[in-house]
Amino acid sequence: MDEIEQRIDAATEVRDGLPRVDWNAIVDAVGDDPSVDWDAYTRVWLTRLGNALSTDARLHETEWFMVLEAPSGGSSEKVVRFAEFARAQILRRIPGIASSEQRLVLVLLANRSDYFSYVADFYPEGGEYGLSAGMFISSGMFHIVLPGRSRLAQDKTLAHELAHALVSHLDLPLWLDEGIAVTITRDLFGPPLSIKRQEVDAHRAFWDASTIQEFWSGRAFSRPDDGQRFSYRMAEIFVGTLSSDYEAFAEFCNSASYADGGEGAALEVYGRSLTELAASFLGVGPWTPDPATWPEFGDED
Repeated sequence: MDEIEQRIDAATEVRDGLPRVDWNAIVDAVGDDPSVDWDAYTRVWLTRLGNALSTDARLHETEWFMVLEAPSGGSSEKVVRFAEFARAQILRRIPGIASSEQRLVLVLLANRSDYFSYVADFYPEGGEYGLSAGMFISSGMFHIVLPGRSRLAQDKTLAHELAHALVSHLDLPLWLDEGIAVTITRDLFGPPLSIKRQEVDAHRAFWDASTIQEFWSGRAFSRPDDGQRFSYRMAEIFVGTLSSDYEAFAEFCNSASYADGGEGAALEVYGRSLTELAASFLGVGPWTPDPATWPEFGDED
């Protein structure tokens, strides 16, 4: 057994029948050695994950992707072809924000049951969370996980998660991260963004001094109720407003901090508080981000 397999063995715990690797332990083991072949580590991990998921799993590679199909129930070649296209489009549409210097990992699962079993390990224990159709795992070894679905639904989800992956080098607040991903998906698939009066009224009825802090902190995006849907929609509207001046928007994204919801960057770049951004859609209200009120994600209320 070579050194890579030994290190992965030492850092792996089997949970729910799947090998869960503590990548932080591996990073600590290899130190700051610039010659580390992370693709080799990834191949060993994906091979073991594929063996645990399905006897039909297969691993293949392209210029920009390493793909584990376990199996997806469709044509992984078509999925990867779209992934290559979407990656190029995202880099072109949000220059100075999106970046890609290494290959991304795609894990294509057979169905939603396998998907939810896999991603459950990446949620904090306790609490209720809204459903997802795909996920960019930003802890440990970055990778995108998708269940088998219709081609259109899968492509839309893949574009959304790729947008997350390509801005993951930034310290974006979740609302900004999600707003960019939703906007990119709409740009690629349509229809154009439109907002009806009754939708504005529904938002104004939902958001208050408490729920707006869930939005700025990111907790609202995992709500098991309509708050999740409202959060994604409002994030898209806010990104649309801010990105009308793209140069300023790119500067804002590169300056924004998760810790304060982007408030400091808004003051620095736009010369105004995010309170004004929220008020332009919700009307005057208690909309200022207040990080002192934000519990750790996953804590009980």
